[in-house]
Amino acid sequence: MKEYVVKRLLLTIPVLLGVSILVFSVIHMAPGDPAAIMLGPLATKESIEKVHQELGLDRPLVVQYFAWMSKVVQLDFGRSVVLGREVFPEIWLRFKATMILTVASLSIAILIGVIAGITSAVRQYCVFDAVSMLGALAGVSRPVFFTGIVLII
Repeated sequence: MKEYVVKRLLLTIPVLLGVSILVFSVIHMAPGDPAAIMLGPLATKESIEKVHQELGLDRPLVVQYFAWMSKVVQLDFGRSVVLGREVFPEIWLRFKATMILTVASLSIAILIGVIAGITSAVRQYCVFDAVSMLGALAGVSRPVFFTGIVLII
């Protein structure tokens, strides 16, 4: 078991590296010049060049990637272009809400699942057993986004 856990943890390293390269690439594939977008339509050529130097956009992509990764590892995600605020507090705010929703939904799912499982095991082949099996099959078969839309309505 210990070897399995260590192997799985070591396999996360190339996955995280690949995801970071993908995210960094997508950021640079966005149309337009990031400095020009940040400064707006009235930006001068000199101000755009100054922002390029400040953000390191004038350096090679490999250097930019490693500089970006060194900041990401330190949880420094920079400032939002749209909001003008630090990104990490915004992520943390949404992460806390996501964790609350996750714990609440898992608690409800475990409670319903344990009760339905015990009842179905004790009273096999009854109507409740068939309904709970059908409900579980329907719940697993539907896409998550569809279930979310149905539950909102």
